[in-house]
Amino acid sequence: MFRSLARQLGPWSGVEQYLTGALAGSGALLASQTCTAAQAWQAPAAHHQIAWYSSDSFKKLVHNAGPRSLEFQRQPLEELAAETQRSLAVRALLSLGGYYSRESRHMRSAKRLYTAVTEQATAPLFLQTMGMSAEFQHIHSSLCLHIWLLLVRLRAEGKSGKQLAQLLYDDFQTDVEHRARQAGVRVRLQKQLTELEKAFYGSSMAYDRAMAGEEGLDKALLRNVYMMEGARVEEAQLLARYVRRELACLTVTPSEAIMAGNVRFSADGLEAEGAASSSSSSSPDAAPATAPHEAQAIGQ
Repeated sequence: MFRSLARQLGPWSGVEQYLTGALAGSGALLASQTCTAAQAWQAPAAHHQIAWYSSDSFKKLVHNAGPRSLEFQRQPLEELAAETQRSLAVRALLSLGGYYSRESRHMRSAKRLYTAVTEQATAPLFLQTMGMSAEFQHIHSSLCLHIWLLLVRLRAEGKSGKQLAQLLYDDFQTDVEHRARQAGVRVRLQKQLTELEKAFYGSSMAYDRAMAGEEGLDKALLRNVYMMEGARVEEAQLLARYVRRELACLTVTPSEAIMAGNVRFSADGLEAEGAASSSSSSSPDAAPATAPHEAQAIGQ
């Protein structure tokens, strides 16, 4: 391949040797585009820690702040700089491997979007503020809700948005299986995953109906997130305010940021408390997440 490419590129001296040497630096990039989702999956690492100060300040944000763009540069600056500094020969090699194809770009964008989802949906103090536990069912419900928020926004991006939405959903399902296994599910795993997928579609339909005015959003959340716990009415109302604000924020977020995966959900506050919660949750004595014995959040 390199000899053929060298002939096509014409009079560059030593291009064949250069491309052969460049393979070592670009091989990882190319390999990441050809492996399956299951092979490529790793739980998203938060490159940028969410800035939390206190649950009270977050509640004030949800109640009082107007919508703002959620654009947030997720690619590290050194990675961006490296991309701009790649030589034409390396770019040609990466292009041959499909690195710059639309599907490849969407794959990277989907992973950034899913990182944004997990940063927010599983943040200990987000869960605490919204009255959710760190058990599997509440974590899954929180993930479903944030995935739905992004899928709603991607509907406005036409065919490209639909393609990106599918890749985001694929990453979500891969992560759900990973989390289920971590929670200890070994028997009838596929049946449990099917029930969880039904729960996602059911809750998404319920949220769509609520946004269309067919029922209160807080009621849909009370049923699908809080499993009809009567004591969680106030938390469901707060979560409904948060959802409506995030939808408004995503609406004013530029299409370029959405399609590149460069977003971060609103999360002003709670950093000091969040750090303490993270350290305690990572303690060897911390209790494992409860296994999803039954998926309960199917929207009606």
